[in-house]
Amino acid sequence: LAVMTTYTVTLTQSVTDVAGNGLTAPYVWTFTTGTGSPGETWAVETVDAANFVGVGASIAFDSSGFVHVAYTDVTNSTLRYTTNATGSWVAESLFPATPASDVADTSIAVDGTGSVHILFQTSTGDVVYGTNASGSWVAEPVASAVFSADSSMVLDASGNAHVAFFDTAALDLIYSTNASGAWVPTTAVNGGVLGDQPGYGVDLAVDAAGFVHVAYYDANN
Repeated sequence: LAVMTTYTVTLTQSVTDVAGNGLTAPYVWTFTTGTGSPGETWAVETVDAANFVGVGASIAFDSSGFVHVAYTDVTNSTLRYTTNATGSWVAESLFPATPASDVADTSIAVDGTGSVHILFQTSTGDVVYGTNASGSWVAEPVASAVFSADSSMVLDASGNAHVAFFDTAALDLIYSTNASGAWVPTTAVNGGVLGDQPGYGVDLAVDAAGFVHVAYYDANN
């Protein structure tokens, strides 16, 4: 059956039950098919085409189902953010970010109030957290001059940010959170001592009890 299509079904009087009794009159009904299973057909649309954009993109949904995307504008070395919350895609440049020669990813999340939180990196190697929770965009450093090869951020049920990233200078996997009101870093894996490189492809999650879980690639093992 085709998607989003109305069909009419008619059962004639020739249809009988198990005892052989036929219908006294034809029975007619209609139904309409849905849009199809998720992923059955991919819809592709351009959300931003200004300059060389889209490097290190990340995506999140808010509670209303609107899409929020963060990425780097390589041409201007800025963090770029776009959303379709108004019904159409609206993009804006936010803060200076990592240039093309040091391509780095972003990480975006939306809390229960609809505020947006973005983790990104600067050309000086800083890991930076930006949010519009106050009504305007504000950025603050999470770590300085670590030149992280990879980073990730997640929000807990209270809207606190939890961040993990690879410190390429110390070769350590760092975890940091602003749950106390200020960023408090912790060395999750001491790669400098162990000889590991515990940070590439890092991702993290917070469970219902508030415990943090971090997954990463160890380059030496």
